[in-house]
Amino acid sequence: MSQQNASPPFRGCQTNLRATEVATCLIGSTSPTRTIAIVGDSHATQWFAALDRVGKDRGWAVRTYVRLMPVDPHRTAAAGRTPETWPLCRSNNAEVLQLLLDDPAIDLVLTSSFSHAYDWRECCTRPASR
Repeated sequence: MSQQNASPPFRGCQTNLRATEVATCLIGSTSPTRTIAIVGDSHATQWFAALDRVGKDRGWAVRTYVRLMPVDPHRTAAAGRTPETWPLCRSNNAEVLQLLLDDPAIDLVLTSSFSHAYDWRECCTRPASR
């Protein structure tokens, strides 16, 4: 379990596995010259402290979009995750994508995840045609 999950230094900046709303935080500069976004799973939280520091030093605001599941809409299954969480992840991913597209202030999007922990399962395949 990552430190962000066990004892988060940036509380409220990560969407819980079963949450229906997107949790987001603004770290870094409070009077930015540019805005970046970090999108990913709980492993993306490892970058929060560094991005907060760099953001303050360079005048960047950093918007976080992190959930305890992958951001790839085709890789939403992982060991220990149950099928009822997959639709939440897909809807969360779609909402995050729309938030990114709708925010003209975002100059750059970074992604980070524990990608090899996820696989392709029936949650992600199309139903067979009849």
